[in-house]
Amino acid sequence: MVVKLDEDLSPLNLPLFRQFGYDARTVVQQGLQGSSDEALWRRIQEDGEMLVTADKGFGDIRAFPPGSHAGIILLRAEDPRIPVYERVLSTLLSKHRLDDLSGFVVVVTETLIRIRR
Repeated sequence: MVVKLDEDLSPLNLPLFRQFGYDARTVVQQGLQGSSDEALWRRIQEDGEMLVTADKGFGDIRAFPPGSHAGIILLRAEDPRIPVYERVLSTLLSKHRLDDLSGFVVVVTETLIRIRR
C-alpha cells in the first residue's frame, strides 16, 4: 500500500506510516504542491495511491464514491497541529490495516473512525 500525504499535512507524519510498514510520500516530495484538487486526484488515481488529507472536499462520497479509488483518509481535528494529527493517525494505524481500508473513504477524528464502504 502506497500512501500519499496531501500538502495540508506535515511531512513529519511520514515516519509514523513507515513505522507501521507503509510506503508514504508527500505531495510536496513529488513536486505536486499547488496543484488543483482535480490534477492531484488524477495523479493519485494514476499511481493507485491512498490519499491522506485534511481537505474535507475529498470526504464527499458523491464526488469520490467508495470503491472507485484506492482509498481516502480524511483527518478532521478541531486543533490541526502536527501532534494532534499524529495522535489521530496513530489511533487509526493501530486499529486498522490500510490494506483493509482500500477503496473506502475513512473519516478520522480525535474520538471517531467512520468508514464509508
